[in-house]
Amino acid sequence: MEIKNVLKYLFLILIFCALTSCTNLKMTIATNNYTYGTKIFNENLGISATYFGDMKFENDISKRFKHIKKIINDDSFLSDKTIITYSKTVSSPNYETLLLYTTKKDILRDGLIKNDTINNLAIYKKSNENKSLYLVLKSINSKSNKTIIADGKTIFNSITLDNVELEKTTYFDIFNSVKDLENYLIAIDKIKNAPLLQNNEQKFNQFQFLATLNSFISNNKTYDSLIKKNEKRSVEIYQPKIDSLLSNANTSYNNSNNSLDQIIDIVKDEKVVMLNENHWYPKHRIFAMNLLIRLKEKGFNYLAIEAIYPNKDFIINSTGFPTQDSGYYIREPYFAHLIRIAKKLDFKIIEYDNMEGIVDREIAQATNLKKIIEKDKTAKIFVYAGIDHILESNSSKKRMAEYFKEFSGINPITFNQTKVLAKTKNEIVVFPSSFLNGFNNLKNNVDYYIINNISPTLAFTYPNDEFKNFNLKIKKLQNHNKENILIKIFNEVEYKKVKNNAIPILILSEITTSAQINLNLPKGKYFIKVLTDSDNKLFNDYINIE
Repeated sequence: MEIKNVLKYLFLILIFCALTSCTNLKMTIATNNYTYGTKIFNENLGISATYFGDMKFENDISKRFKHIKKIINDDSFLSDKTIITYSKTVSSPNYETLLLYTTKKDILRDGLIKNDTINNLAIYKKSNENKSLYLVLKSINSKSNKTIIADGKTIFNSITLDNVELEKTTYFDIFNSVKDLENYLIAIDKIKNAPLLQNNEQKFNQFQFLATLNSFISNNKTYDSLIKKNEKRSVEIYQPKIDSLLSNANTSYNNSNNSLDQIIDIVKDEKVVMLNENHWYPKHRIFAMNLLIRLKEKGFNYLAIEAIYPNKDFIINSTGFPTQDSGYYIREPYFAHLIRIAKKLDFKIIEYDNMEGIVDREIAQATNLKKIIEKDKTAKIFVYAGIDHILESNSSKKRMAEYFKEFSGINPITFNQTKVLAKTKNEIVVFPSSFLNGFNNLKNNVDYYIINNISPTLAFTYPNDEFKNFNLKIKKLQNHNKENILIKIFNEVEYKKVKNNAIPILILSEITTSAQINLNLPKGKYFIKVLTDSDNKLFNDYINIE
């Protein structure tokens, strides 16, 4: 009886092992992984791989441990490896992958080491004298290994056992892979935490991409910090000079309204006014809005915008509002407001840039602006350009404004709001460029300098609208306490027409502390999205603020 009981006990253990898998899973999860787009790097381990565009990397691999255990059930030699990543296709043909790492040697050769057509599993190995990587692919709902063998070979060939690929990667590469993400928090995180080499060029590119993405989000302390640090040296240089000029009552006006009066008095009889912007400053767009309103009173009827993509001006003029595909910088809410206000004032929107490279960009811009005058002799144009394109003279490179004057015979009035930075009591201060000629190597290559200290708000943008406080209650917020969330607020009419192509009227970010979000918006109807920094969708619905 005792022998029978022992045999019975052993039999039950075997059955249990068969059912639950007795593979001794001693796997660890690699730290310091970095993924962007289709690529994964681990700088510490010195590896990289490139996947296909429909692969989604798992953020928390620990949640997949039981599942991973099942995948490698028949391959015990993999059970003590370090997991680099688990990923899964999001479209057909469906399969999942594991990338495993070890410094232990085995006798297996590199290449395809397993093609299991029964369990629809394939394993590739790549190694050098110090390390080995194992790529495991398993088909989902397929009886064929054809796809995983082919795709596995492509991924296998992309694997490097060093940091060469990482060293070749730039912030432009990363930005291009994340710039179209709906969740800006994720895009910002990818650029902020990229393990790239930090030379001066890389540092500046990282800054400009972080500044641009963060500029899309209002009430943003990260943006404020980036801008303050970047402006610090310029403010130190210009502040004493500006304070001295402001002490002379004849050189400035006492408030922003008087500054606008000054500008309008200057340009009232002109045909072309040019204002520049720095692409990560929403406040530059707000000043442009205020100027636009006053220019309309003086007969200006065209708004030419450098940042609009080719052939998108026709759509804007038809619908009355911009969309995500109108231009990248236009996705910033206050840039979109500038265009909305222009259309309400019946301006005709014109795109005039040319990035094809066949013709010099400055020449192409000037030529396109000249065409407006040729087609419409009554045209009065407000040109809204990027930083240096409005320079009327420049020793190193001839710019658009200089070419335009040469081609058209029209001398544009140029205002530069990107160069002179200082803290002033007034939101807007205007100086003739002659007042600063020679200071800090400034030249009279524009007509006027503007110091812009506007604080961007919806209330500043729409001063005649009635605003109301609104508490948006979201139960799911209770499960995401102290997480960073992104709040995207859309005009209801625009969202219903173009859905995810709509540009929010306002984007906010905050750390959750309760199950509600406090908003202050103009009365109206909106569509609101709320997402976490781990891309959980917490709210997606219409609201009405009465």
